[in-house]
Amino acid sequence: MLWPTVYLPTAGRPWSGRPQARPTRSILADIGHTRSTGGCFTGPGRLWLAELPLPDASRHVVDGLFAVLAALQPQINAA
Repeated sequence: MLWPTVYLPTAGRPWSGRPQARPTRSILADIGHTRSTGGCFTGPGRLWLAELPLPDASRHVVDGLFAVLAALQPQINAA
């Protein structure tokens, strides 16, 4: 499945003029974390991200991505 590329600002990074394709990787890199096994938006990855202490701006971005996925879940399930 292809996901649209959108601009989601991350903490401490000015907009480069290009949309950011993987905002979660940038957020994790900013705080020195990686998610090498599994994806961030798999079941275990979502739990891990939900419990990870993040700066307020980064938490806002991640929670926004969770909200988008929740809104799209019925269409994802139907596909």
